[in-house]
Amino acid sequence: MSFATVLAWAALALWSVWGCALSQELAAGALGRFAPDLGLALLVSCAARLRTRDLGLLALVFAQARVATSIDPPLATLASTLGAVAFLRVVRGAFELARPTPLALASALVVWTSEVWLAQVAGLRVREQLSRAALDSVALPSLWEVLSHTAPGALSTALVVFVAAPLLRRLPGVPVLEGARSWPLVASHR
Repeated sequence: MSFATVLAWAALALWSVWGCALSQELAAGALGRFAPDLGLALLVSCAARLRTRDLGLLALVFAQARVATSIDPPLATLASTLGAVAFLRVVRGAFELARPTPLALASALVVWTSEVWLAQVAGLRVREQLSRAALDSVALPSLWEVLSHTAPGALSTALVVFVAAPLLRRLPGVPVLEGARSWPLVASHR
């Protein structure tokens, strides 16, 4: 791995941390549930174009950034990120994710599944902590409630990806990771 590639991965890690942290701040502020997940927007934008061999490292870099800026359990965050990257790997084999619409739809699905997974893990942690009597008095959110609660954030993330994915892929360091290609890759070659 060349020095330029290592520097590019470090820059991507920095952009990921900033995106995750800014998303947390926006969610805590005026936007609330409507805040886009900028970290996942960057992950989806990069995963659509990175070489297949680099997707695992992308997941690790992003999971590290997400763990650094959230209170979610690290292993659950890693599992969520690996699942998102695996989903994007499969989807980009069937669809051309370089186009804005499929990429935006994929990002909405990634945000929804990630949020549902992390909500389920949080629910399990609450159940572990509470005694039987306390558990009967606490109503944990259903899957439908989690989906409806995260819908505005997933849709705003899809909108951000639809509009800004080409800009996210031009952040310093990201073009180096994509590598120079003279021809667009065909789905069967990915």
